[in-house]
Amino acid sequence: MNKDSDELKLPTKAETVAFYKKVSQNRFKSFSGYKLDRWLFNFIMWGLFVFFFLFAYKNQFDLDYYKCGSQNPVTGYMSSESCENPFYKPVSWKNQAVLYPGEYGKKPTTLFNFLWIITIGSFILGAFINHAIHNRGYKKNDLL
Repeated sequence: MNKDSDELKLPTKAETVAFYKKVSQNRFKSFSGYKLDRWLFNFIMWGLFVFFFLFAYKNQFDLDYYKCGSQNPVTGYMSSESCENPFYKPVSWKNQAVLYPGEYGKKPTTLFNFLWIITIGSFILGAFINHAIHNRGYKKNDLL
């Protein structure tokens, strides 16, 4: 048995550079000279997917919440009108076709209510990072 065949060989610098060039061939999308880094935006997108999954996992994938009736701003009392149940299923509070006024399920947290801001903010931050890294010297007049 050859001792050299059992050893792990690290790639040479030339092999590493060639591999990087091959992998990064379609990394950038260019719009009239302005470069967008696909790797950066894919990283942000997958990071958001992981964040949303972990958020749902923390809440046991039970994000059902429903508020029946409207609250009178003057008196502070809920209206006494019943509502049709949008979560109608057997074996839980969701098994009632009609709900009485009140709150049902787990109320969403503040973080849940602002997930859209986190999503938009992540992509805006990605756009700033992309601009700072790849388009620092880019001028709009270069298009004309």
